[in-house]
Amino acid sequence: MELIKRSCSAFCIVFSYILLKPLKLILFSHFAGLALLPYAQIISMVLLAGALILQSRYVSKISPKALLRYVLTFSIVTTLVLMFVTPALLEYQNSNIRIILGFIVFIFIDIITITSLQLFWSMCHISHSPQTSQMWYPLFIWSGQLAAVAAPTLSWLL
Repeated sequence: MELIKRSCSAFCIVFSYILLKPLKLILFSHFAGLALLPYAQIISMVLLAGALILQSRYVSKISPKALLRYVLTFSIVTTLVLMFVTPALLEYQNSNIRIILGFIVFIFIDIITITSLQLFWSMCHISHSPQTSQMWYPLFIWSGQLAAVAAPTLSWLL
């Protein structure tokens, strides 16, 4: 049962990653324009380094079961929030607010996608021995590949 939960978490994380990663650039270009993209990437890189350090300290202090719940909740909630908040964000007309929103959305999506992947692999590392990990690694990869196919298909259908 634990293996199925971990495979589902791999599916959810890759699914949200595939949906959110292209959305980041599209929303940023819509809000702020591509001329400001290098600045957003630099700010995102600096903030991401801090977020990963904080997250790694937090991850080492919780149990694998709690980490699994955290990973699933983290990836599902952020994807749903962005799916429902994005249409409302597109209505802002003020150029200064649009640029600020572009930076916020770009950095938020960047941090969410990278930290969710780090959370998943931290969870696998904490809860499995190297021998067990080698045995079940293909299932995790398969569920991730399934998500990589399902996410674009679902976005195309919607």
